[in-house]
Amino acid sequence: DIPLYYMTALSLSIVFATGQREYLEKCDKRALEESEKRFRTLVDNAPEAVLLLDASVWTVLEANPVAERLFEVPCETMRGCAFDRLPCFEGPVRRGAVEIMKERIRRAMTDELPAFEWHFFSRDNDRVYCKVHLVRFPSAGTELVRASFTDVTAGKRASSHIRYLVTHDPLTGLPNRAAFERFMNRVLL
Repeated sequence: DIPLYYMTALSLSIVFATGQREYLEKCDKRALEESEKRFRTLVDNAPEAVLLLDASVWTVLEANPVAERLFEVPCETMRGCAFDRLPCFEGPVRRGAVEIMKERIRRAMTDELPAFEWHFFSRDNDRVYCKVHLVRFPSAGTELVRASFTDVTAGKRASSHIRYLVTHDPLTGLPNRAAFERFMNRVLL
């Protein structure tokens, strides 16, 4: 026969172990929820448009509010959409843009960190310039890529306007001496 105090100690250790396991599971669940909230806050408040893509099926899994504004498509519509069906791939540059983006995503899946400039046309047919960064996203069994798009349109337009001001007369709008000299150097050389 087993003494009563051994049985009591054994019973208490089983209860304690069970309670401890339940407590740890709650802590793990709470930590996971907090981690998910931190991740969501980080992505939703990023200054650039962020898409999470499943590279194996070319599908958008997640999009942040900046992506919604940049691509003029609600986040809910983007989620689950083939990324090459987004409006930014419509128009005359569609086929070439899709192939370039797919090739860059493939490079990201080999742990390269592709960064490049890219443009598309808005719904108003305005050209939108972006700096794009792709990075493979950690995931077990799924080929995920985070794509971030930084709108650089305003900077491009300002730079172009400055070049124009440097090479044109402010009163007449005609090319100035600097533009004429640059043109002659290209023609003669």
